[in-house]
Amino acid sequence: MSTRLTGAGFEAVADDQDGKGGLAVMVTQPRGSTARYRCQLYAQTPVGNMLVGEFTVCPPTQHLSRVVAIATCPGAVRWILTGNTVGGTVADNGLLDMAVGVPAGSEPGVRRISERFKQYSGSVAAVVSLLAGETLTKWTANSSAGGTLLIDTNPLITIPAGVTISGGDQQLIKGPATLTFAGDIDSYIVEVAQSS
Repeated sequence: MSTRLTGAGFEAVADDQDGKGGLAVMVTQPRGSTARYRCQLYAQTPVGNMLVGEFTVCPPTQHLSRVVAIATCPGAVRWILTGNTVGGTVADNGLLDMAVGVPAGSEPGVRRISERFKQYSGSVAAVVSLLAGETLTKWTANSSAGGTLLIDTNPLITIPAGVTISGGDQQLIKGPATLTFAGDIDSYIVEVAQSS
């Protein structure tokens, strides 16, 4: 069932009775739309609920109907996606659909799919690999007990306990490259630009 994208906020739910832990998020927006949506994706598992990741849906450049994110959470039996407009944009009453049962990885997280930009996010320590043709534009990380970030062979970045920090916009990191989030990581987001 489709969910209408509104400025007042929206919520979509998808059940995954097989618990395969894979999800695809699709959006259809009208031609000429300038609406941007910030989405949070949660998974219900046998051991509780967790934030799998966050991503932004940008206006369409070519395809009005498209996959905007792929998510993984092993053991997920239900997915809950919430969101609203960002950046002062006006909702376009587009449609959002979720499909369960897509091939899942082993680590929880969301990978944003876009025609120009891509986003990786998760809620546990992980290694994010930038592919050839991708350039790091921004990273954000949060840790309740402290963690670290290592970007290739650059100096180790400390993520203090109880703080959200970000960076990357002043660095020119091009793929292939790796970002290693270690320690007690509550959430991270890595944004990259893709060369055409």
